[in-house]
Amino acid sequence: MRSIIIFQDSLKVFLRVVLVIISLTLTRSVSAQQSVYNTPFLTDQQLEDYTSMTVEEVRAFLERHNSYFRQPIQDVDGQTFDPAVVITQAAVQYRINPQVLLATLQKESIGVTRSTRPSDTTMRFLMGCVSSSTAREQLVCAAERFRAYHDQLVQRGATVSGWQVGVAKQTQDGVWVTPATRAIAGQFTYTPYAGAQWGGNQPGVGGVYLFYDAWQKFGFGEPPPSEVASSATVLLVDISGSMGDTWRGGVKIESAKHAATDVINMIEQESQIGESDHQIAVATFTTNATLNLGLTTDYDAARGVVDGLIPLDRTNIGAGLQVANQALVSAPTGAQKIVILLSDGLTNEGLSPPEILAGPVQEAAAAGTCIYTVGFGEPGDLDEELLRDIAAGAACGEYHYASAPDELERVYIRLRHQSLGTILGEFEGQIAQGETVEVGQVEVPRNQGELYVTLHWPGSDLDLIVTDPRGRPADENYPGVSLVKYERLVYLIVQNPLPGTWLLQAVGVDVPEGILDYDAIVSVRERSGPPSTNVGVILLFVGLAVVVGLVVALIVIQQQRRTPLAPATVQVVSGQAPQPFVALRRGQLTIGRDPRCEMVLADPQVSARHALIQRTPQGYVLTDLGSKNGTFVNDRRVQQALLQGGERLRMGQTELVFTAAGVPGAPGPMPQPPAGVATAYLAVMAGEQEFARYPVASGTVLGRYATCPVDLSADALVSRRHARLDYQAGRWII
Repeated sequence: MRSIIIFQDSLKVFLRVVLVIISLTLTRSVSAQQSVYNTPFLTDQQLEDYTSMTVEEVRAFLERHNSYFRQPIQDVDGQTFDPAVVITQAAVQYRINPQVLLATLQKESIGVTRSTRPSDTTMRFLMGCVSSSTAREQLVCAAERFRAYHDQLVQRGATVSGWQVGVAKQTQDGVWVTPATRAIAGQFTYTPYAGAQWGGNQPGVGGVYLFYDAWQKFGFGEPPPSEVASSATVLLVDISGSMGDTWRGGVKIESAKHAATDVINMIEQESQIGESDHQIAVATFTTNATLNLGLTTDYDAARGVVDGLIPLDRTNIGAGLQVANQALVSAPTGAQKIVILLSDGLTNEGLSPPEILAGPVQEAAAAGTCIYTVGFGEPGDLDEELLRDIAAGAACGEYHYASAPDELERVYIRLRHQSLGTILGEFEGQIAQGETVEVGQVEVPRNQGELYVTLHWPGSDLDLIVTDPRGRPADENYPGVSLVKYERLVYLIVQNPLPGTWLLQAVGVDVPEGILDYDAIVSVRERSGPPSTNVGVILLFVGLAVVVGLVVALIVIQQQRRTPLAPATVQVVSGQAPQPFVALRRGQLTIGRDPRCEMVLADPQVSARHALIQRTPQGYVLTDLGSKNGTFVNDRRVQQALLQGGERLRMGQTELVFTAAGVPGAPGPMPQPPAGVATAYLAVMAGEQEFARYPVASGTVLGRYATCPVDLSADALVSRRHARLDYQAGRWII
């Protein structure tokens, strides 16, 4: 008997190992089809690009597909309407991409490629909206619904049916989907089925797969942008005594501060695009070198450090590079490492030029660090040969000479563009008060992740106008735009820019000098292509198919004998939280600064939706939701981790403890909260106060009385003191 038990245990261990291998296989290959629904196949920018097609373009599209809707038609109520006009008007009214409406038309009724008139029943449900109506009302209804779901996600964090970004939910045909974007969460709210092609358990139901299929076949969906690469930048500034000299109209150190601040501002704005992590550090060198500020995303602190720099003593470039290398050791894995070195003189302290090139420069090259060097001052006072050699000896980099204070700012701005991607154009010109002048035009290639545009001037006040290939200004209302105006710089970032000719214009808002010089730079970052399929991994999956059957059988047996996971809690032990003790009650717990999270942390370094704890068949799993500053378990940064109980969690400056009562996997009572602490939120799921959330504790009363902690006065059918919630023996009782 003992040998049988040992054999069974060994078999279980073996099968678990095989299961891990299969999981990796599925993740890397087979999931290319069935997990597409967990990728951003429809981005929020694409959903809201309501100018993607004109009326003429919609009509031409329908004509190319010989669609019945390519011309004015008679509706079921006898009225004649032009589908292209209705689609375009609905798109503009609700700010929804007409391509989304066309893909929905194809998904619901094969309406794009259908050449004959549909039945009246089909016309009344042309777009799958719930109420029977006319075809033209159906076209408008779809746009209205998509806008409503998107706005619900923005305002409440969930749609009316509970779909959220980054949170797994099961469709009505049994597929677990984790929407990657609000647009996709809206799709599954509109149609709560994945579809048989995506593993749905209802044969013949197409579900959201049909939308995806139409979106791809019609060529609407550009590949989603790859994650913006993270970066770690060290601003290495010479603060030797000569930096206090006045040169060509400005004090050198003050000019350096302006240029460094421009870069910090740009990096801060870039960090708000996607879930990128752009860190900044400030280091200085004089007789010795100092790391004034380590890598951080506290951009205000970086600006403060730069503003406080004071020049003194000698020049030790070698020590400065050593400090910069040390600062970059803590850069995030995979981050682009950059050093911008500014000097106005000869190195006259510490390492000699050959020692610098053989020491810290070689170390930087080995670490993959790019070093951009900038000479600022009289050419005869500079060691330009050394600065060129430093840039040439690093993993990448260039030397630039700045001939004046304004030129120094332009050089720094250009270096940031250069580190982001490919520069498409650089422009210079002059402008007068009240003028609007054309700065230039650039051709943006296809498949670009971001477009970066800067307009810089030495003083006064200018505005920037950037117009896309369709003639639409890329202003604050443009999909995927980040536009910020600083003191002498305007920075525009456009996600997923349209390919074609983009026009740049400058506006002289306030130019008292009469004529003002300006310069502009445009760059793009190419979008990464989809990962290639690993044939070897697919073959491995096929070879293990028989073992998969055994594993599935083992899982079924274990699931039948499995006891519930122990109840779990998360408690704040260091930091501020309105509700410092929270129990997992519905199988998951979201943590972040957003008030809609189950556990809200009042910590500026915590992301809006920072992390998620979910109960799974394997146990409690912690997942980082793409936070900027990371999630740590027992001081180790993790993307995902299995929690056993007793772990110390850290998010920003807040420390928490995860507890699972009793032995993991064994049943047990719900942990009792500290006395007087609210332990849960009550959410209203329907009615006038839909999605309102109330903190509740034992003894909370629900009703229409104004004094009731849960005020349901908007519902006339609720009594003044309608019900009471009590927490007893580990359960909530109403």
